[in-house]
Amino acid sequence: MIEPQLVEQIERLLAKGKLSYRKIARFTGVSRGTIGAIASGRRRIQPRRICFWEEEPVVPDVPPQRCPDCGGMVYMPCRLCRTRKEMAKLPDIRALIRSNAFQPFTPIGLNLKPMHQQRYEEVRRWRREQQKGLGFGGQGSELKCEVRS
Repeated sequence: MIEPQLVEQIERLLAKGKLSYRKIARFTGVSRGTIGAIASGRRRIQPRRICFWEEEPVVPDVPPQRCPDCGGMVYMPCRLCRTRKEMAKLPDIRALIRSNAFQPFTPIGLNLKPMHQQRYEEVRRWRREQQKGLGFGGQGSELKCEVRS
């Protein structure tokens, strides 16, 4: 893996536009293919991870301890418990999906012939009933399959 500082240096040299890929490769010690990847944007500096808390040392000076909340052997404070607390503050995605908050009322750009529109509405009504857990047997819940010529 290439150091981020080296990638930045290569990007600066490319931005100047005075040196060829070959000269930049010779100057930095990186292959021409990698220089080309950086120039085209296929290779970038890895972004920093998003974190709910400030970064801590990877290996603390103290030994691991048993977490009083989850019971795991961890370096205190327990990241799992902190992450669970932060995630509990976020809305429940499954509940939003079940409430059909993400599903549009009518599809965008759907322009069907009347015959196909009727069939589409039948299938959609049947799927909604399946999602609600009504199953088969309710009025209008059965799909009509007919052979059309």
